[in-house]
Amino acid sequence: MTNGTESERKENMGEIKILADGGWAVEVGYDPKLLPVLRALPGAKWDGALKVRRISNDPANLPQILEVANVHGWTVDPKILELAAGVAIEQDKASSETDRLADDDPRLFPFQREGIKWLGRQDRALLGDEMGTGKSVQSLKAVPPGAPLLIVCNASMKLTWLNQELAKWRPDFDG
Repeated sequence: MTNGTESERKENMGEIKILADGGWAVEVGYDPKLLPVLRALPGAKWDGALKVRRISNDPANLPQILEVANVHGWTVDPKILELAAGVAIEQDKASSETDRLADDDPRLFPFQREGIKWLGRQDRALLGDEMGTGKSVQSLKAVPPGAPLLIVCNASMKLTWLNQELAKWRPDFDG
């Protein structure tokens, strides 16, 4: 890849900004090599009226958006950076609380403690341990206190979950 001229580099400098309607967008000079990158951003959609590529303003997508901005040298609106810092702090708090929940329970096996810590650091995860190894326990312990919890199970298991599993492993959740 060539460095290009100064005017080419300046033309392709991008900016992630907040729009008047509260949405987020990437504004960057046209470069056909950037199109796949722009289209891969979460919620990416071309806004012809504003001549920007709208992107998701969901804080869960911040790591991916900021990584792309960093790789391409784009500037990011300071309010978005402040939000990212707040999200990082909240994730750290949730991770440390999950670590505490894993470490404070002597009934857990070491591999379950590791599973809880790992789950607590994920936005989305699939826990695929063998049957009978405590996936339910690990999942319950990985949910931060005060977070919403939805348990999907057979109708015949609802009371078992409420009266036994939740009461045993997470008494702080009130069914």
